[in-house]
Amino acid sequence: MVAYGWSGGSFSVAALDHILPYLEADYKPHAAQLTFMKDINPDGTAIDQDAISTKIKTAIDEIA
Repeated sequence: MVAYGWSGGSFSVAALDHILPYLEADYKPHAAQLTFMKDINPDGTAIDQDAISTKIKTAIDEIA
């Protein structure tokens, strides 16, 4: 799941954390934790593409 938003994304992830165990889903939670105004501009463009790519690659590698 990809969650996006100022705070809505984290609320969605928290809800799934409670639901997925009941569904016996193969769920490996990990987040890249990209932050508005630090990693991403409000319009969705990258502030530092290399740093974002590293965070996303690390997150994917941990769940693969």
